[in-house]
Amino acid sequence: MGLHAEDGEIIADALARWSGPPRPAAHCATRPPVSETAAVAAALELAAATGVHLHIYHASLPRTFELVAGARAGGQLVTAETCPHYLLLSEDDMDRLGPFGKINPPLRPAEAARGLWDQVASGVVDMITSDHSPWDIAKKSRPDDIFANASGIPGVQTLLPLAYAGVVAGHGLPVLRLAELVAASPARVFGLAPRKGQLTTGADADLVILDPAGTTRLHPGAMQSSATWSPYHGMELPGRIGLTMVRGQVVYDGSSVTGPPGGGRLVRPQRAQTAAASR
Repeated sequence: MGLHAEDGEIIADALARWSGPPRPAAHCATRPPVSETAAVAAALELAAATGVHLHIYHASLPRTFELVAGARAGGQLVTAETCPHYLLLSEDDMDRLGPFGKINPPLRPAEAARGLWDQVASGVVDMITSDHSPWDIAKKSRPDDIFANASGIPGVQTLLPLAYAGVVAGHGLPVLRLAELVAASPARVFGLAPRKGQLTTGADADLVILDPAGTTRLHPGAMQSSATWSPYHGMELPGRIGLTMVRGQVVYDGSSVTGPPGGGRLVRPQRAQTAAASR
């Protein structure tokens, strides 16, 4: 069972009570932290009663991972993820980003991001994921009214560069921890291992070569997604992806996509492994 953790009744009430201008920060104010944590707490109780493996998508708060850790300590099968935007951005960026920073759950205070980094380092966070939502820029064109814009940001292309910049270059964690967060753990949790997420006999030869001495500059012309924008435009990140392979075939040569359209293959998941194994 996968959960986007937001309590709709709390959010609806906050929106109904909002009387201020529809400025960018209003999106954060009307989706308060308790709207996430209350949804997580309720789901954990339901999961305990039914015995399902519960996974929390794109968690934005340290408190969410505290609840998850407590449930795991009690024997529940529960995993959770966060995203680069919750680690590298905060609600302080909303005025600068405007509609490009509107995402659900919303960006949180900088203190929350610092707490999430502590949990990444301690191993409480199972994975870092993209929460990819490639809206056409027309859906993000109302800076005068934050509520009139679509929620979500593109994230697949920038996931590894941002994760490397934060996990390894920014916080000094081992490269193997990065590989666990973005590849090995997701493959295990979603039943794609051992074919995906690891280098072993019989697995698909899915590889990324990343040059730690290089740099990645994020700008509109570099975007491969149908969305031509990104909240990270203008950033220069340590590390550069020089090569990407899928099933042993080069699909990105460091400057352009070389993989043929339609080259993907469906990978059917097996039953997810236990929480202990997934961590």
